Amino acid sequence: MNNQEDIVLVVEDIPSNHFLIERSLEKIGIRTIQANNGKEALSLYQDFSNNIKLILMDLRMPVMDGYQAIKEIRDAGFTLPIIAQTAYLMPYEKNLIINAGCNDLITKPFRSTEIINIVRKHL
Repeated sequence: MNNQEDIVLVVEDIPSNHFLIERSLEKIGIRTIQANNGKEALSLYQDFSNNIKLILMDLRMPVMDGYQAIKEIRDAGFTLPIIAQTAYLMPYEKNLIINAGCNDLITKPFRSTEIINIVRKHL
């Protein structure tokens, strides 16, 4: 994924987390755009669907949470990789996350290398 038009959509309501993800992916030549909640993510995805190749989706956000945004993306028939981000992972939640339509998950706090590795894995 070295095409400047290829984008990772980062859906995250905490600015410091978005900053870490953006800087991490810049190191490997990947451009990001940010949405602060699921509703913004859906709007951005409609505008940039040809260029967005992967979504990093926080699950717990105001306005529209990640679960609802993922459902709407999947219900619309889109199959791009979606990686869930969560700080609170209960043992039973991994299956809920995968059943919601995510391809994988990463737990917070995360490190730059973890972000890079999971994105590379799915692109």
